[in-house]
Amino acid sequence: MRLIFILIALTTVLNGSHFLLNRLGLINTESFETLVEKNTDFNERSRAYIHQPETITPEVEASFKQEHLAYKEQLLDHLYSNTAASLILKSLKYLLYLISLALIFYNAMQSDTPRKLGAVSAVFSVFLLVTLSLSFINFGLAGVIAGFNTCVFLTFMVFSGNSIGQKELRFLGLLLLATVGLLLVIAPLEISKGIQVFNTNSFLKKRMAGFMDQPNTLGVYVVCAYSFFIVLFRS
Repeated sequence: MRLIFILIALTTVLNGSHFLLNRLGLINTESFETLVEKNTDFNERSRAYIHQPETITPEVEASFKQEHLAYKEQLLDHLYSNTAASLILKSLKYLLYLISLALIFYNAMQSDTPRKLGAVSAVFSVFLLVTLSLSFINFGLAGVIAGFNTCVFLTFMVFSGNSIGQKELRFLGLLLLATVGLLLVIAPLEISKGIQVFNTNSFLKKRMAGFMDQPNTLGVYVVCAYSFFIVLFRS
């Protein structure tokens, strides 16, 4: 069970690691440096554009907007590019998912209630087949892959939920707290070096996402992980 929890912590960190490394310029460095130069130049021109005394003509405004959209498109290409490093990180994440699934089913087979496993597996398999089919119909293979982590989590809850004790939960709480600690280590680097991706009026001029793919996801994760730890170790 502890090995499954360790894999959960590792896949959590790997979740958006390629996205983070692209934002920091630690991979795809040449594209990152080009974007930083363009972003600096664009920000300087934006301030001049906003504060100029002359009347802004529709032609000038349209040209400026078009340039901004071109920069955004280049930024997205950089962030979601499939470089060798990002493909390795993504592949490793899904490999850990598969190992987690194998361990979950192995633990379930070793449990005291193997007779119930057949019925539970049948119901859960139908549910999984329906949800995966809907994902494939609406979003294609990418939608199925994107929801794979949720499938692993649900599988874990269905087949292992009744075998988790207080001691195991505390171990998971410590692992999740360690990932929050890692986010604190990452934060100064992301603020100082990371390229701005998400809109913000913050005095920092940046919104952090850590090893998540969205700042809001990061906020929810930190609150839930820390609250989980506090509840388990409150005594």
